[in-house]
Amino acid sequence: MPSSQPFAGQVELGTMAKEHGIQVKKNVGLGELVAVLLQHYLPKDMHICVSPQWSEAVLPPEFVQYISKVPPSLQICTNL
Repeated sequence: MPSSQPFAGQVELGTMAKEHGIQVKKNVGLGELVAVLLQHYLPKDMHICVSPQWSEAVLPPEFVQYISKVPPSLQICTNL
């Protein structure tokens, strides 16, 4: 059963999207956001998607490989 407690590094994508004028459900995930905005499929690896390691200064290699699958246009948007 998933925990309702936030973890270190958690980002509320739905809130962030709405702050930028994108209409999505509150609990939208990265995969769905990529599909809605960019019409691109992002493979889902739960071990990586839901991990407190995202807040670390240096990401593990498998995390870097996972994020490399995100289209560059979304990477640019998240850096705005």
